[in-house]
Amino acid sequence: MLLLSWKNGKGENEFVLPKGHMEGEETAKDTALREISEETGLKIDDLEVIKFMTKINYSFVASHKE
Repeated sequence: MLLLSWKNGKGENEFVLPKGHMEGEETAKDTALREISEETGLKIDDLEVIKFMTKINYSFVASHKE
């Protein structure tokens, strides 16, 4: 599983799963590789899918106070 670290609206680090939508005639594998490449800057040729997780459930709380 790959988690990405990014700063939220409060400037705090959060860990998120790479995500995105299929484009055109992409397969699920092609989409996963493209999205990970886009979000990490790694080359698609350097990435490998070793196991597909067909369903992941997670939740989060979104709030922002100024």
